Amino acid sequence: MKRPVFKHSQMDKRRFFSRMILLCWCGLLVQPLLAGTCQEYSKVIKKEFALSQEGALALSNKYGSVKVEGWNQQRVKLEVKIIVRASGESSAQRVFNRIKVAFTESRDYISAETEVIQQKKEWWFWGEEAADYSISYQAFVPYDCKLIVDNKHGDVTIGNMAGPAQLKVRYGNLKADQLKMDAEIQLEHGMGIIGQAGRLKVSLQQARLRVEEARFIEIDSRYSRVWIEKADEVLSRSKYDTYELEEVGRFVNTGEFDNIEIETAEEVSVTSTLTELYIEKVNKSLQLQVDSSGVKVASIGRFFNVVDISGSFTDFRLGIEQGAAYQVDAIADFAGIRYPHSLNITYEKEAGTNHEVRGHVGKGKAPRMIRARVNYGALRVAQD
Repeated sequence: MKRPVFKHSQMDKRRFFSRMILLCWCGLLVQPLLAGTCQEYSKVIKKEFALSQEGALALSNKYGSVKVEGWNQQRVKLEVKIIVRASGESSAQRVFNRIKVAFTESRDYISAETEVIQQKKEWWFWGEEAADYSISYQAFVPYDCKLIVDNKHGDVTIGNMAGPAQLKVRYGNLKADQLKMDAEIQLEHGMGIIGQAGRLKVSLQQARLRVEEARFIEIDSRYSRVWIEKADEVLSRSKYDTYELEEVGRFVNTGEFDNIEIETAEEVSVTSTLTELYIEKVNKSLQLQVDSSGVKVASIGRFFNVVDISGSFTDFRLGIEQGAAYQVDAIADFAGIRYPHSLNITYEKEAGTNHEVRGHVGKGKAPRMIRARVNYGALRVAQD
């Protein structure tokens, strides 16, 4: 007699898949509980290299900090510390296996680069915990070597360095005590603090930068904020930025949609649109070409060389230091001109929407000139 053959019913199949789904959900619920019992595991890599006086060190890292300190030895001492938080040693080891540090060594060039192999995930691989790790570099380098640092998702700290530097920091903060030679800095989504610097070339994207003292700064910024305490010269290209400068020799800006405040400057040149500009005092030269903006200069030094301004849809308010002797040449269309009572008028014409004024304060042939061309705005010149 033949035994009957039983086929799985649709009900059995549904029960099977229901149990599998339940197991998956249980695994997902248990995973956070396992994460709460994580322990910290660490791995340290130590290297030392000889480096020539003209040599360079390049460090490329992510997911951790980079600290560099200059010293008076002609060699590089490097320590890489990898920290993994995992529920057990086997889980931690799987993460360690995915993190590599590649070293390159020659007499004139040393590099270390972090490589992280992406974790492979399959649809049935539901039990693996998320990786939690950090990779930190600490380096001691010759003071005068060239330094190249590229770090993402981590802070960079630079001690006193006498050599040139290239620093790129994304999603992290930068702190450098002293950069004596030329330095190029790229900062995105972070805060930078520079102590003393020689020549800086800076690129900012949604970042903040504070410079205590520098000889020369070139800045290209977007959606950022800049504080400069003291600089001999600042050249900037800006958009949607805020600049605050305490003491600057020469400031040149091309931008739009900005807010600029200057406490004291020798020379100022700004070409901008939709910008608010405030200057507490400028001593020698003021050159402005602005549209749809607001300009206030509290004081122009009595021994200034030239003031040359032009703009549309802009209000200009200029204050002149007492005792200054100068000439005025102003033309306004669809705009008003207000001048100090001490102005000796040599020519004035008002015809329709046009207003022209020429004259002088003090000596008639004073070498200092205020030249203004204004459309759809206002010009106010006052003298204490």
